[in-house]
Amino acid sequence: MLLFGCGGSQENTRWLDFSQGREFLRAQALRREGRLDEARRLFGNLRRIDPGNVAAFREEIDLSRGRAEREALREELELLLERDDDASARAAHLALLASLVDDRVRKERMLAEAIELDEACSVAHAEMAISLEERREDDAAYRSWKQAAEGRVPSPRVFRRLAALEEARHNDGEAIRLYQNYLLLDPDDVWVRAKLGALYLADDAPDRAEEQLRRAFELDSQDVTTIVNLAVAMVRNGRVAEGLELMLRAERLEPKAPDIQENLGLIYADKLGDYAKAIEHYQRYLDLGGEDRMRVEGWIRAFEERLDR
Repeated sequence: MLLFGCGGSQENTRWLDFSQGREFLRAQALRREGRLDEARRLFGNLRRIDPGNVAAFREEIDLSRGRAEREALREELELLLERDDDASARAAHLALLASLVDDRVRKERMLAEAIELDEACSVAHAEMAISLEERREDDAAYRSWKQAAEGRVPSPRVFRRLAALEEARHNDGEAIRLYQNYLLLDPDDVWVRAKLGALYLADDAPDRAEEQLRRAFELDSQDVTTIVNLAVAMVRNGRVAEGLELMLRAERLEPKAPDIQENLGLIYADKLGDYAKAIEHYQRYLDLGGEDRMRVEGWIRAFEERLDR
């Protein structure tokens, strides 16, 4: 929660052609809803309609947990490799096959071969990044994610993961750009909408933050962090009454959250000049174990002095 006081390749239009399709977005939504079998079947249908839809094929693999399902996919990929006469297609199918391999040495050898076949094979770089992360080679994994984002037809998951890594490295501007790219491919991802809104708030862009957080709130009206951040954005944008109403809603949902009490105290004191209400919420913050005790106790004393005048 935020306190009130406080590469992708867009030339890859072929990915946009099918990622923006209704069925791909529906499959993504089904996955988020936990309807995994339905999502898996839909991804499978999509890549059969368009054999070049590598991203849908990768999603189908990820959702295929049964041994028989994975063995069938492995056999299918081996057949495709036998028929491939195009280096790019062969590299992509080899990388997908590698994602089904448990032995890490063999997996990475296959991925290295795929990258040698096609340096721009995004799926091969992404799978290499995942393998490198699993063995804690974080810097090498980061470089592989960047190569995946710059490669041919990167999937949404590439932008999402790389954005999170850039944020962890405090490269907020790059994280924002990558999350924006991701939302072009999957506009209803509520977590990314909320994350982007929080980044815009931290970047002192409350108008942009509110746009993202409103959409996140429409998608999930019960997420308290989204509600708090949307309230903060509204207050910063001058809609104090609306922001206060939302912050009070967050309080009803999580009455024992100290940060919400501090936000309420800030709104009442700084925006409404209601120092008695501010003291009430700051005291509640202290009672709930808020960590910023010295500063909040100082505010309470200052406001009590104002009320005593």
